[in-house]
Amino acid sequence: MRPFSLDTTPPLACRLLIGLLLAITLLITGCASHKSDAFSASQVPPGFGLKVYRHLEGSRHTYFILTPQGELRFAGGRPALMRIASPVMTLTPAQRQELWAIVIEHKLLDVKGQGFATGKQATYEVEISTGKTLGDKDFRVVDDRIPQGVKLLHDKLFDYQAQYRYAKDPTGSVMPAKDQGQ
Repeated sequence: MRPFSLDTTPPLACRLLIGLLLAITLLITGCASHKSDAFSASQVPPGFGLKVYRHLEGSRHTYFILTPQGELRFAGGRPALMRIASPVMTLTPAQRQELWAIVIEHKLLDVKGQGFATGKQATYEVEISTGKTLGDKDFRVVDDRIPQGVKLLHDKLFDYQAQYRYAKDPTGSVMPAKDQGQ
């Protein structure tokens, strides 16, 4: 017979199981929080980069790449469809800050991706990199379920490249798309 003891320490296997359950709970809770809340709108992460592809009804395509070094690349039409973008300019820190503010203010790191839509009025594919694995995000949004921040991000990128190209070529050989207000 075993003597009576006041030692209530659970066996090792039980302690390990409790620890594992606590770790899983913390992990699930951490994943449920918003990624956007983990970043400051006033401080652009050094690894911040973007890829934004837009297809509108018909054959209107635009594609932007912003590298973490600030290089902006652009393609329109067939090159955009094939995801082949050419260097346009290097953004200033203030321009990168504007883009980052849109990402954070509109919680684009938290957007849920969507599948294909039947109407296909508009499709956006967005990749956001922060340099931190848990902050990276890629998603696809379509038709009337496109968050306003995605449109703002695209339009800001389009404005940067258009202003730069117009400054380089005052004849206006590159015209902004008629659908910029959409």
